[in-house]
Amino acid sequence: MRRQIRAAAAVTALLVLGSTACGSPPRPAAHRTTGSTVITAGIGVASPVTGWHIQSSAVATAGGEVISRPGFDPAGWYRVSRRSTVMAGLIENRKLPADLCHSTNLQKVDRAQFQVPWWYRETITVDGDAPHTTLRLAGVTSKADVWLNGVRIATAAAVIGSHNATEVDISRQLRPGANGLAMRVQPADANRDFAIGWIDWNPYPPDNNMGIWQDVTLHRTGPVSLSRPRVRAKLATPARTSADITVTVDARIHGAAPLTAPVAGTVGAVTFRRDVALKAGERKAVTFTPTDTPQLRFADAKLWWPAGLGAQHLYPLRLTAESAGTLSDSVATTFGVREVTSALDRNGYRQFTVNGKPLLLRGGGWASDAPALFVEATLRRPDGTRVPPVSWSDNDVTLWPGESTTLTATYRASDLGAGQPAVDVSGFNVDRIRA
Repeated sequence: MRRQIRAAAAVTALLVLGSTACGSPPRPAAHRTTGSTVITAGIGVASPVTGWHIQSSAVATAGGEVISRPGFDPAGWYRVSRRSTVMAGLIENRKLPADLCHSTNLQKVDRAQFQVPWWYRETITVDGDAPHTTLRLAGVTSKADVWLNGVRIATAAAVIGSHNATEVDISRQLRPGANGLAMRVQPADANRDFAIGWIDWNPYPPDNNMGIWQDVTLHRTGPVSLSRPRVRAKLATPARTSADITVTVDARIHGAAPLTAPVAGTVGAVTFRRDVALKAGERKAVTFTPTDTPQLRFADAKLWWPAGLGAQHLYPLRLTAESAGTLSDSVATTFGVREVTSALDRNGYRQFTVNGKPLLLRGGGWASDAPALFVEATLRRPDGTRVPPVSWSDNDVTLWPGESTTLTATYRASDLGAGQPAVDVSGFNVDRIRA
């Protein structure tokens, strides 16, 4: 009976924290800029597009080959943040009423303006040179054609979906100095497109979250680039003091000829290296396991624990690729070593264990209201200050669909300490139980 009461209490917390009201529209984002995006020189550098000018295609009637020219003047367009739906941009520019989320005011917004494509344009100023540059579009709602310097470099058939990252090699089109990048974003239908849907806990925004949902970045590398570093850790039972670490990274060759590239990595003081043969244009997953790389068998692993059970230790991982003896690319991340399992108990309740210890999940659900409706999904108080996780959770946050990428900074801050407990990600994203 005691366990049933605790489980019921956890569910109540999820319902309370997961309930929503439209709230107040987001304040203009702190990362908003008023100029162009400057891409600095350097190998292994990833630079986000820092802002956009947006305009309806009903007003800006020229084609992408014109709008993407470096000298195009976006006079009369709206300057918006680097991640911005159309409605978010209009709110930033005060083109929608301040009381948009009061009563039924959201229903009064003219939906016709969102039934046509909208243009997103930015001037990219390149400082210095690099052999290869990749444009990464992490998520667009609903889809977009993309132009660079008057040339269409990607179609809406490829750049589609709020959580569907697309990469385009723009090495031939990008040039030193000013470059014009333009995206013609199509209207969104949450019932038809790979878009964000609010099911029953929020009203749908009139633009259906049409626009740039996730960051657009430019990655500068040598002939070989690296992406998507990931780690799988397996604890040795029953002691759970040692762990086998498997490291994987995607390597891609951008040149027209095959080559063999040394790929090396470090996990703290542990180092490893392998020569990887790549065919022209090939992308290959490069995996290091304890079988072929014995130093990835940690005899005394420092474990990651949920808040209340222990420390949230993170290992630093850095991977590099070389070409002709020089650095071609590098990527870095952090990871925690932990084992998460669950099973139904005799009463039908799910019992979670972390590193062999039972865990009672205590926390709440996070389902954004006004902020995520307009893509600004940072947890903030009305005065604009950030809400720390300690004030709204204990050891668990249940993320509802669509939220998994918008709160990354909050979870990272929790894992790194900052005087706050670590956060477990459970519920719909149980595979990401890690802050």
